[in-house]
Formats: sequence, C-alpha cells, structure tokens
Amino acid sequence: MRLLKPHWVTHGKTSKTGPFLRPIYTLDIHPDGKRLATGGLTDGGGLIILWDMSLIRDPSLEKSSTSQRLFQMDNHQACVNCVRWSPTGRWLASGGMDRVVMVWVKTSTGARASAIFGATEKMKFTEHWRCATVLRHHTGDIIDIAWAQDGLRLASCSVDNTVVIWGPSQGSTSYNASASPFQCIATLRGHGGPVKGVAWDPAGRYLATQAEGLGVRIWRVSDWQEESKISKPFVKAADQSQVTRLSWSPDGSVIVAPHAINNRFPTAQLINRNHWRPGLDLVGHEKHVVCARYNPNLLRKSTATGHSVMICLALGSKDRSVSVWTTLGRRAFLVIRDLFTNSVSDLTWSSDGKELLACSLDGSISYMAFTREEIGEPLKVSEVARLHRKTYGQSLLDTLSSGDLSANSTLPLTCEGSQGVVKADAGGVAGVASAPVLLETPEALALQRSQAELRVRLDGLKTSQSTTSSDSLAEKPVQS
Repeated sequence: MRLLKPHWVTHGKTSKTGPFLRPIYTLDIHPDGKRLATGGLTDGGGLIILWDMSLIRDPSLEKSSTSQRLFQMDNHQACVNCVRWSPTGRWLASGGMDRVVMVWVKTSTGARASAIFGATEKMKFTEHWRCATVLRHHTGDIIDIAWAQDGLRLASCSVDNTVVIWGPSQGSTSYNASASPFQCIATLRGHGGPVKGVAWDPAGRYLATQAEGLGVRIWRVSDWQEESKISKPFVKAADQSQVTRLSWSPDGSVIVAPHAINNRFPTAQLINRNHWRPGLDLVGHEKHVVCARYNPNLLRKSTATGHSVMICLALGSKDRSVSVWTTLGRRAFLVIRDLFTNSVSDLTWSSDGKELLACSLDGSISYMAFTREEIGEPLKVSEVARLHRKTYGQSLLDTLSSGDLSANSTLPLTCEGSQGVVKADAGGVAGVASAPVLLETPEALALQRSQAELRVRLDGLKTSQSTTSSDSLAEKPVQS
C-alpha cells in the first residue's frame, strides 16, 4: 500500500499570514480516474476545484506541471458541502449552504465557458465545465447528495429536514437536451431534524436517509413512502457533526450508518436489508464516525483455500483516523491514526477499487493506493448485475446509460456485494489505545508523527491567539 499527502491540494489559507487552511468538506473521484473534485469555500462563497489525478498518484510529475487544477467553479454563493460524479461521469452534482444543487457538464474550450466563472477566467485551465442547471427547492443548507446507479435520478438532503428527489419528467427515461435535465419529482418528509446523509439501494428499490441523532429511514422508490425507521443505535449520539454520510453495500444487503452508539462508545452501525433490523456494528474509533464509503466493487480475493468474494468498506472519524474493513476479517484491515489534524469530512474510492482518498476539515487530503494482492480483483459488471437480478429480481446496472460499458467491464460506479461486514472484537480495533497501529510502513509512521507534531503546534498557536485576544480586551478602556 502507498500513502501520500499531496500538500498542494488545498483551498487556500483562512488568512494571508496565518497557518490555517480552509476546510475541504467533500471530494469525489471521476469514474474514469483522471480527475478529483473537491468542495469547500473561498472568500466570496463556495468553491469547487477539479484536480489532475495523475499528479496526485505520482508526486514526481507535480514539480514539472503547470496545471495542477484542471478547472475551478465559484458559482455557489456559500460553502459547498458535497460533490458527486454521476455513474458515467457525464455530470457533476454539487450542493451547499446556498440551498441549491448545481449540475455541471464538460464543454469545449472557449471564452464562453470561462466567462461564466468571473474571477477564475484569468487562470489557465485545461478543461472547461459549465453549470447546466440550478435546482431550487430546499429551504436550508444542503448537506449530502447521491446519484442513483442508473444515472437518471439524484437525491439531496438538507437541514430543512427534507430529502428531495430530482430526475427527468414523469414517464421519461432519458434527458431532453433542450430542457432542464432535472426537476423535483418527490419531496420526502418525516425526519424530525436535519438530514445529513443519503444513499441509494443498488437494486433500485429503496433510498436510505439519516438524520443526526434521529436514526435512519428507508423509503420505497415505487411510491416514495416510508418503508422502515431505525432509531435505537442513534438516539444517544447527542454530539453534533457536520455530516453523517451513510453507504449501501453493492449487493444491497447491508447499509452502514455512521454516528451510532453502543454502550456509550461510538460505532458504525450495520443495518440488514432483511426486516431492516440493526445488525452488527464496527467499533474502535475514539470519536464519532461521520462518513462511510463502500469500495465500488465486489472483490474476488485469493485465500489459502481458493478464492472468496468480499466487500471492502472505509470509515472516517472525528478522531482524525481512517479505517478499512473487509468481510474476510474480524478486525479492521487497515487503520491509519493521526492522518489529519482535524476531523475527516469525506471519503471516495476510485472506480477500480484500488485507490481511496480522504479529506479533512484541516484543509488537506490523503491518498491511499492498494495492490491487487491486498484488495483483490473486481467482479465484472455482468456478474454484479446477475447477482442483483437473482436476489432482487432487478438491477439498475441494466439501465445504466453508458456507451462504453460492456458486459465484461468493471464497475465505474458505486456498487458491491457479499454477506455483510463482521463485527470487530471489542478492544482490538481501530482507535482503541491498547490496539497496535495496523499500518506500520515507514511513510505511514513518519506521517503520523508529523501530523501529531503539527497538531500540537497548531493547538499552541490557537491558545496563544486566544490569550492575546483576551489580554487585548482586558486592557482596552471602557468608553463612557
């Protein structure tokens, strides 16, 4: 496994002279693996940047490159909380604190495309993207968004306590180039608080949503009515988090929901599709898990007895660590502590399942690359679609509109499958003080040390600034 921290992938500093970076709230890798989208804020509002993935994979190329940023968009009037590529990569959806969802499409190079973005037009970009449509319906900040695997529908959730489903007009199965490609087709109400996570069933029958401290709800796609509500593991999770990004396993059998509690300890809760009951949980993180992301493939891995099909799952936590789990082990496959100096905010896998990236509120990202010996080989699209049809009678992969997908292609989308994740032994997993660090390569240990030292320096600087500010206020004479 390779672990890298591309220092140049940032959204800039909070001030010209200060050491603190602006938070990166979200990231997502394009299905073709060539570009990475990140979202956050800038002085004037929201900011989306498209980065060249080849420079992230190979740091030696960065020194000779003049175009680290492929493009950037600053149309959002407030912070961007989530960016997600559509399954085929045609669209990029973004949602933020300005209460709108924007859908972006790539255009040919030209003045017209660059003129849309005002201040960014003076920068030299190798790509041009324009806002194809602005979707307005929410009355509060948009926290999370997710594409259905057919690429025809999009779900967004908000602090206004609702979930909105966007898609083509009723009865249409394709986009009309002369009209807006999306419209509001349903508004889901029922959560009694801010909705901070949304995930589609890969079989196409359900949608899962999560409200912080209020649990997970399952909605039927057929009539958009509530199918089930799961509350018990989440009601005692009183601490607030920016997001609770849940994820659905590619075979559709399991949902993993962050921000759960088991005996006062933070966990990620597994919810079984059968009867929608809480199953096992993943324990060990010292603070709340805020985001979960399944590897987008069912993976076939060699074992001592032959080959096994497994699922792989990544978790990100407020304890600044990332853990990776597979169905072949009872403990986390990988734990990296002190990966950041602040909470993890989002995770993304490459479509081939070999790369995992995480971003943080400290304004940085981390890149992890796995070998096939470590992570296995992805199943073909035809194999996964056959599994869906056999189990559920249908698969959204059958309707995925992509001209370059064949039955033997690997999945360029979010879909997996197996028998679910096994609960880890208590006291022997990620984040527990008595547990060993599972990743002990020299680069990982060096990164952990440097991040810990940086965190101490930043904490000291915050304390110093706070003291100076207090002294200044105390010495200022009262105006009569």
